[in-house]
Amino acid sequence: MRKIKKIRLFLWIFVFGLNLIACQKLILHYFEQIKPVDQLVMNQSYNDLFMINKKNQLIVLEDYRYDFVKDTKGEEKGHIIFSIQSLEKKGEDWILKGESKMIFLVFNAIADAKRNIYDPVYSNLTLSNRKLTNVAKLKKINNQYYFVDSLNKKRIEIKKSNKKIPSSVEEFLSDFKEK
Repeated sequence: MRKIKKIRLFLWIFVFGLNLIACQKLILHYFEQIKPVDQLVMNQSYNDLFMINKKNQLIVLEDYRYDFVKDTKGEEKGHIIFSIQSLEKKGEDWILKGESKMIFLVFNAIADAKRNIYDPVYSNLTLSNRKLTNVAKLKKINNQYYFVDSLNKKRIEIKKSNKKIPSSVEEFLSDFKEK
């Protein structure tokens, strides 16, 4: 009887130890994913917000389709902003340059947002950033990358993420339908 209790205790400790090891691996994996990056990899998403494609373009996807806010008419709407910005690599830094293409989709109802049906108020803008050259950049500081906005004096740590970000306007728009 005493031997059975010792075996049960040993098995319980063994199973508990395996659970601790599994939890530790999950926690380490989680923190490994959110640690700051020391190099930027093409087509890898960062901060659940952007990636750099192989054409040296910064692709940003800001998805607010479920964050309904009131517009100027008092109507609640959600939206998505998709933009492509040319980048130039200088040393280890990436600097915004040239024109920026921006797609703006508006959703009038949560049901429309869930079905990816946008309002016909679709915008396709091209903005010139000649004055913003050297203002915003992806900069390596102390062996890790930051998004640095010297105009607004902001510095945001860049972290790897798993969010899928479309690599072109066509790929982005292929997931949506106009109402």
